[in-house]
Amino acid sequence: MKKLIFVGWQNDYDREMFDELKIKFNISIINFSKLDIYLFNILNRFSNKKYAIDYLVLRYSKYFLSCNDDQVYIGIDSNISASFISQLIYLRTIIIFRNTYTSSLKFSLELPSTDIYTFDKNDSAKYGMILTNQFVPNHNILTSENKKSTKNLNKTAYFLGLNKNRKLKLLNLKDVLSEVLITDFHIKEKLSGFKKLFYIFYKWNRNFRLIPYHKSIKDLKKSDLVVEMVKKDQAGLTFRALEAMFSGKKLITNNKNIVNEPFYNSSNIYIYDDISPIAPPEEFILEGFLPVDYEILKKYTATDVFNNILMVSGHIGNTK
Repeated sequence: MKKLIFVGWQNDYDREMFDELKIKFNISIINFSKLDIYLFNILNRFSNKKYAIDYLVLRYSKYFLSCNDDQVYIGIDSNISASFISQLIYLRTIIIFRNTYTSSLKFSLELPSTDIYTFDKNDSAKYGMILTNQFVPNHNILTSENKKSTKNLNKTAYFLGLNKNRKLKLLNLKDVLSEVLITDFHIKEKLSGFKKLFYIFYKWNRNFRLIPYHKSIKDLKKSDLVVEMVKKDQAGLTFRALEAMFSGKKLITNNKNIVNEPFYNSSNIYIYDDISPIAPPEEFILEGFLPVDYEILKKYTATDVFNNILMVSGHIGNTK
């Protein structure tokens, strides 16, 4: 079996994904240091892009010198990860867009030896990316020790996410839900631009302090319902929606496209309008979660999704 080499996958939830994938696949990880990311971004933004790539190739030359056909390099939708992948011109490589495409990404989507995947149907249609299922990092940590649902109205709705210019809408939604639910909302701010230079002054502010993935899952499993708010043009699934389904939690979402997913059930998923939200009806809150067949949820596990990606890209045969 080919070795899977993940380039730039360095969030804490990625470590959970690796714990699941290493059971079936031979994997290796290339992480970029904070200094390398900073220097690459400076060169990429303020000088000729070639200098940024030259720096990357020089800094990580051992990987470029040792790459071979028994390896599959898999990058993500970040400038540094995609730029690294773009230099492996003699290998068949993969880039996975975990977010919708934005103009801030300064790399070509037309890489002749790279298959580019997305979870978003709109991006797939618009940019010619290959559509694949969203997945949870590690489904095993979601399916144990969940809070038992009780048939009363003292239920908690949990939200965790970045502001992303939607704070007013989220606070409005919180007010609406507070009429029928206990709301546990954590709206976080992202350190970017000038603020990054003064990280030490911001890290003590709880609005900027990110919650570790393990803690977020622990909090989610203690709740009764999970809340999410997707961007206006987003057509793909989020982590949060799948975490809710795997954990047996009802979902409150504005993602109208979720009705097309095989796990959709109006008894488990309530769709609201983010402009004029209305609280879910009492019967939705009171009734318990209707379990989803594991054969359906299995299609959204990291193992299953990467197995399919490797088959589509011709790196393996059907190993199911």
